[in-house]
Amino acid sequence: ELNHALAESSSFNLAVPESPKITGYRRVLADAIQDRQEVEIAYLGLGRFSAGPAAGPAAATGRAAGDRSAGKRPPPEKRTVRPYALSVFGANWYLVGHCLKRGEIRCFKLSRLAAEPRPTGGTGAFEVPADFSASRHVGLPTWDVGGERPGLARLRFDADTAWMMQENLRKEETYHPLPDGRGILSFRFKNHDAVLRWALKFHRHCEILEPAWLRALMKERLTEMLGALR
Repeated sequence: ELNHALAESSSFNLAVPESPKITGYRRVLADAIQDRQEVEIAYLGLGRFSAGPAAGPAAATGRAAGDRSAGKRPPPEKRTVRPYALSVFGANWYLVGHCLKRGEIRCFKLSRLAAEPRPTGGTGAFEVPADFSASRHVGLPTWDVGGERPGLARLRFDADTAWMMQENLRKEETYHPLPDGRGILSFRFKNHDAVLRWALKFHRHCEILEPAWLRALMKERLTEMLGALR
């Protein structure tokens, strides 16, 4: 019988459609979870944009524009993970476990594995913490997972999108409406790069106000994008 941690998440659903490749990954990981065996994975990052010269008003304001199509994904990053659980969220399978490189529990999307996970070492190599819960790690905002530079973000949305922020407000977020229909969304984050990627999805409708260092990083990111499009 598979360990209880395999299906610990409340989002677990065996009816989720998956490719044969993901099915294979899941079976290998399920065995590793049951055997308490570490696995090596090759994980694909989300990539960065190619560098280029500064140009245009978007780079000057830190306002989101363009898309990620110009970026090149870096090669897979090798990780050794102590697998605790497999879980489903939003029709996607995730591995939840202790990443030895980061020294903390991380969540890995199976569709971003570049190859089949490889069990390494002997069985019974670790124990799942008694207070572990997969639901604490799956389904969180991307900026709440990982990262090395936390902070408090304040993003201003124009009147076309502000209502979306207000209607989908999470309990850990605050929203301040402005008289002209715009609104300011505030939240704490751990992963600053995830905040940048999320803000970029809203193009010109979103502007990072604070922290200043995050706004500056957005300007750099936009500069890189504009240069790559030339």
